[in-house]
Amino acid sequence: MHPCFQSLARDLRSTDYGRVHFYSRRIRRLGRYSSVFFYINPLVISVLLAQQSTYGLLLPNLLHVDLNAFDFVGQATYARLVGVPSLRTMSISIELADPEAETPNDNLDAALLSVAHRLTGFTFNAFDSQSGLIGHCGSSPPLMKLHSNFHDIQTLNTRAFNTTHPVMSHLSQLPNLKTLHISITADELALFNSTDTHHENFPSLVELEIETSRLTGCAELLKSSGGGFGHLESLTINECGNEGSWDLGSFFQAAHQYLSHSKLKVLRVAKCHSLWDPPTDDEPKIDIATLAPMFSFPNLVVFQITIDVTNNLDNTALLKIATAWPKLRVFRLFEQTMDAIPRITLSGFLHFVASCTKLEDITLRLDARNPPTFAEHGPIVPCPQVHRFNVCTSPIGNEDFEVASILNFAFPSLQVLIIGWYYMATWGQVFLIDLSRTEEQHAKNWQSCRDILSPLISSRSLAPASSDLDQRTSSLSKSNQARLISSTSPSVP
Repeated sequence: MHPCFQSLARDLRSTDYGRVHFYSRRIRRLGRYSSVFFYINPLVISVLLAQQSTYGLLLPNLLHVDLNAFDFVGQATYARLVGVPSLRTMSISIELADPEAETPNDNLDAALLSVAHRLTGFTFNAFDSQSGLIGHCGSSPPLMKLHSNFHDIQTLNTRAFNTTHPVMSHLSQLPNLKTLHISITADELALFNSTDTHHENFPSLVELEIETSRLTGCAELLKSSGGGFGHLESLTINECGNEGSWDLGSFFQAAHQYLSHSKLKVLRVAKCHSLWDPPTDDEPKIDIATLAPMFSFPNLVVFQITIDVTNNLDNTALLKIATAWPKLRVFRLFEQTMDAIPRITLSGFLHFVASCTKLEDITLRLDARNPPTFAEHGPIVPCPQVHRFNVCTSPIGNEDFEVASILNFAFPSLQVLIIGWYYMATWGQVFLIDLSRTEEQHAKNWQSCRDILSPLISSRSLAPASSDLDQRTSSLSKSNQARLISSTSPSVP
C-alpha cells in the first residue's frame, strides 16, 4: 500500500469544516496501522485544533485512540486534538529501536489532564523491534503524575515504566480497577507493603500482572492487602533482575492463605525474557510439598512456572496434580537442568496426560530414555487437545523413532514441539549453548525425533485448536500455534 500524506494547499473554509464534521462524528476508534505509513502535516493538525472553538470538536464521539510517544512532543497538537470528553480508552506506544524515539515528557500529563479522570482503559507499550522483546523505559514522573488523575479506570497497563509506591497506593483504592499490569522495583513494593496494611486494597481486581525482582515482595503484597484480592482470577509475576532466590514455597503458602480458592484460575511466575541464563545452585525447587498449598485451587486453568526451576516431582506427584486441577489446560514447568536424570518417566507422563484430559499446552522435563513397550504400558490414551509440548532438556536415548511414535499416539493434534538447548541472545540471534557430550547426544536425538514428526505435523490443519479458554487466561501466542518450531528457534518457556 502506498504511503499516505495529508497537507494543506489553502486555508480551510466553513464549508470544508461542515464536510469534515459530517464524517468525523461517525468515528469511534482512531489509530495507526503498521501496513500504512500515514503522515499528517503538523500544520493541518494545528489548524483543525485552533478552529474547534468555532466549529466544535472534530471527533465528538471518539471512544478509543492509539497514539505514539512522538504525538506528545512539542505542542502535542495531535494528542490534544483527539483528547475529547467522549474518550474512554487510550493506547500509547514507543519503539525503542527508533533512534528518534522520545520517552514522554511533561506534555504527557498536561495534554491528557482533561480526559484522564474519564478514562476506563489506558495502556503504554514499549517495544524493541531489534531484539523482539518488550521494552522498559525506567522511571517517568509525568506518567506517574497522570496516574493520580485516574478515577474510573478499569484496565491499566503501564508495565513499560516503574510504578512508585504512592501511585500504587492510589491505584489500590480505585473501586473499578479490574485489570492491572505494572512494573515496580523491589524497594518501592516494600514501601507500599509497609505503609498500606490497613485498607482493603484492590477491591475489584480480577487480573494482576506485576514485574519485579523479588518474589518475597509479592508474597507480602498478598499478606498486606487487608482482605483485598477477593475477586482475583489471574495472577502473573514476572521476574526481572532477579535479586536472591525466589522461594516458591513461601509464595504458594501466601497464595493459599490470601487468595480465593474458588476464583483463582491462572497463576504464572515467569521470566521477562527468553534469554539464556546459566543454571545456578540456588534455583527454586519444585516438589510435591512445594505445590501442596496450590492444590486448594480446584479451578486452575493455567499453572506456569517459567523461571528456571529444579523439578523434583515424580510420577506419583503428577497424578496428584491431575486430581487437584481437573480443569488444567496449560501446565508449564520450565527447566534448564542438564547432566541429571529427572524422576518423571515417559510412562508416568503418559498416565498424567491421560488423567488430565483438558490439557492443551505442556512444558515439562522428563526421562524419555527406555520408552515403555505395549506390554509394559498398555494402549496409549490419546489427548486430542494438546497442541504444544516443550520437552526442555529431557534426556532421551537412541529410540527416537519409538518416542516419536508414542508422542504421535498421545498427541494426535500436536502442532508445536519445542526442545531445549537453543536460546536467544541479547542481539536477537539464536545460538546453541555449550554442551557436554551426553547433552549434545540428547539434543541430536530430540532433533531426529522432531524431524520424524515433522511431516505429520505439517500435514495437519493450520487452524488453531478449538478452545473456549478465555483469552485473559491464555498464555499461547498466535505466532506459536500451528507450526513446528525449527532447529534454529530458541527454547520458549
